[in-house]
Amino acid sequence: MPAISYISGSLYMRKDIKDLTSFKSDEIKWFFEFFKNTHINNKFNPGQKVNFLVTLILITGLSLSGFVIWMKSIFNVSFVELNFRAHDFLVELSIIMISGHEHYPKWRQK
Repeated sequence: MPAISYISGSLYMRKDIKDLTSFKSDEIKWFFEFFKNTHINNKFNPGQKVNFLVTLILITGLSLSGFVIWMKSIFNVSFVELNFRAHDFLVELSIIMISGHEHYPKWRQK
Protein backbone atom coordinates (compact mmCIF):
# COMPACT_ATOMS: atom_id res chain seq x y z
CA MET A 1 0.00 0.00 0.00
CA PRO A 2 2.71 2.61 0.79
CA ALA A 3 4.46 1.75 -2.49
CA ILE A 4 1.19 2.17 -4.40
CA SER A 5 0.59 5.48 -2.64
CA TYR A 6 4.08 6.62 -3.59
CA ILE A 7 3.70 5.62 -7.24
CA SER A 8 0.19 6.98 -7.71
CA GLY A 9 0.55 9.91 -5.32
CA SER A 10 1.18 13.54 -6.01
CA LEU A 11 4.54 15.23 -6.28
CA TYR A 12 4.05 16.60 -2.74
CA MET A 13 3.51 13.10 -1.36
CA ARG A 14 6.68 11.85 -3.02
CA LYS A 15 8.60 14.81 -1.60
CA ASP A 16 7.23 14.08 1.89
CA ILE A 17 8.17 10.39 1.65
CA LYS A 18 11.67 11.32 0.49
CA ASP A 19 11.94 13.74 3.42
CA LEU A 20 10.63 11.12 5.87
CA THR A 21 13.24 8.57 4.77
CA SER A 22 16.32 10.80 4.98
CA PHE A 23 18.10 12.08 8.08
CA LYS A 24 20.36 15.13 8.28
CA SER A 25 23.17 15.52 10.80
CA ASP A 26 21.21 18.02 12.92
CA GLU A 27 18.33 15.54 13.12
CA ILE A 28 20.62 12.78 14.35
CA LYS A 29 22.00 15.22 16.94
CA TRP A 30 18.38 15.87 18.01
CA PHE A 31 18.11 12.28 19.28
CA PHE A 32 21.05 12.77 21.61
CA GLU A 33 19.64 16.06 22.91
CA PHE A 34 16.04 14.85 23.12
CA PHE A 35 15.50 15.82 26.74
CA LYS A 36 16.91 19.33 26.24
CA ASN A 37 13.70 20.37 24.46
CA THR A 38 15.41 21.47 21.24
CA HIS A 39 13.41 22.11 18.10
CA ILE A 40 14.15 21.48 14.44
CA ASN A 41 12.36 23.66 11.93
CA ASN A 42 11.60 21.03 9.30
CA LYS A 43 8.23 19.71 8.21
CA PHE A 44 8.89 16.41 10.03
CA ASN A 45 10.94 16.04 13.19
CA PRO A 46 13.25 13.02 13.62
CA GLY A 47 10.76 11.26 15.91
CA GLN A 48 8.11 11.43 13.21
CA LYS A 49 10.60 10.06 10.69
CA VAL A 50 11.48 7.10 12.91
CA ASN A 51 7.77 6.48 13.55
CA PHE A 52 7.15 6.46 9.78
CA LEU A 53 10.01 4.01 9.11
CA VAL A 54 9.03 1.67 11.95
CA THR A 55 5.42 1.74 10.76
CA LEU A 56 6.54 0.79 7.24
CA ILE A 57 8.57 -2.09 8.63
CA LEU A 58 5.62 -3.22 10.76
CA ILE A 59 3.21 -3.06 7.81
CA THR A 60 5.58 -5.07 5.64
CA GLY A 61 6.35 -7.64 8.33
CA LEU A 62 2.73 -8.09 9.36
CA SER A 63 1.65 -8.43 5.73
CA LEU A 64 4.30 -11.02 4.88
CA SER A 65 3.89 -13.08 8.05
CA GLY A 66 0.11 -12.81 7.80
CA PHE A 67 0.24 -14.11 4.24
CA VAL A 68 2.25 -17.14 5.34
CA ILE A 69 -0.21 -17.81 8.19
CA TRP A 70 -3.18 -17.37 5.86
CA MET A 71 -1.74 -19.68 3.19
CA LYS A 72 -0.21 -22.13 5.67
CA SER A 73 -1.06 -25.19 3.58
CA ILE A 74 1.64 -24.37 1.02
CA PHE A 75 4.44 -23.84 3.55
CA ASN A 76 6.48 -26.05 5.85
CA VAL A 77 5.00 -26.44 9.36
CA SER A 78 8.11 -25.11 11.11
CA PHE A 79 8.15 -22.06 8.81
CA VAL A 80 4.51 -21.36 9.60
CA GLU A 81 5.19 -21.67 13.34
CA LEU A 82 8.09 -19.22 12.99
CA ASN A 83 5.76 -16.79 11.23
CA PHE A 84 3.18 -17.10 14.02
CA ARG A 85 5.89 -16.02 16.48
CA ALA A 86 7.08 -13.20 14.22
CA HIS A 87 3.52 -12.02 13.63
CA ASP A 88 2.77 -12.04 17.37
CA PHE A 89 5.95 -10.08 18.10
CA LEU A 90 5.14 -7.49 15.43
CA VAL A 91 1.59 -7.09 16.77
CA GLU A 92 2.96 -6.52 20.28
CA LEU A 93 5.47 -3.99 18.95
CA SER A 94 2.72 -2.14 17.07
CA ILE A 95 0.55 -2.03 20.21
CA ILE A 96 3.47 -0.52 22.14
CA MET A 97 4.03 2.03 19.39
CA ILE A 98 0.38 3.01 19.20
CA SER A 99 -0.06 3.24 22.96
CA GLY A 100 3.14 5.23 23.44
CA HIS A 101 2.56 7.64 20.58
CA GLU A 102 1.44 11.16 21.29
CA HIS A 103 1.84 14.17 19.04
CA TYR A 104 3.62 16.26 21.65
CA PRO A 105 4.00 14.78 25.11
CA LYS A 106 2.41 16.78 27.91
CA TRP A 107 5.52 16.40 30.06
CA ARG A 108 7.53 18.31 27.39
CA GLN A 109 5.11 21.25 27.11
CA LYS A 110 5.97 24.48 28.90
